[in-house]
Amino acid sequence: MIAAISLIQRLSGIDTARFRRHWLDVHGPLVCTFPHLQRYVQSHVVEGGGVTEQARALPIDGFAELWFANREDRDAAYDSPALAACDIDSRSFIGQVRRLVTDPHEVLALRRADGVAKLITLFAAAPAGPTGNEATLVRQAVRFRDLAGLCGYTQHRVLDQHRPPRSAVKGLPIDVGGLSELWFENAALRQQAIATVAEQDAAVYLVEEHKFI
Repeated sequence: MIAAISLIQRLSGIDTARFRRHWLDVHGPLVCTFPHLQRYVQSHVVEGGGVTEQARALPIDGFAELWFANREDRDAAYDSPALAACDIDSRSFIGQVRRLVTDPHEVLALRRADGVAKLITLFAAAPAGPTGNEATLVRQAVRFRDLAGLCGYTQHRVLDQHRPPRSAVKGLPIDVGGLSELWFENAALRQQAIATVAEQDAAVYLVEEHKFI
């Protein structure tokens, strides 16, 4: 499996409520028409959800995850009329975006339940390249896997990253080294975990997850 993850900033002049409503009700159903799409999740950053200095310096309004069996299926989806329709719609509510292709690794299988609270953490690419990025993910796994109330943990190793192909939406100027998703049994336990999850150069976001597929 591979995951295509978009880091999204909303268009200037659009408030959070309007951004979320359009992403959920208009854009989301368009994405669901992609061929070969196996999973589609929107993670909306909550108000004040950038909980570290790095996250506040990089305001993200949401993360989109599109999962495919392989690169060939992803490429077929991105060459489809469905993507062309999404690119046109994106201009109406997205200001900047960074698109990642990742190799997802499930550290702890998600035990889904009502009210599950989620964190997303990302860190900038290490100057040493992939080796340094891998070391950061390994260090995180050791620190995070025993967090109280943790009920799901997936790491994403970045294979490549780029601006959207053939899109008029501006590229978000950031070089991402890796990304992790952490789910907790409730919001209180998620809040308790922030001190451990926040580490040097890590941007941590509180998000609300919406699963389409």
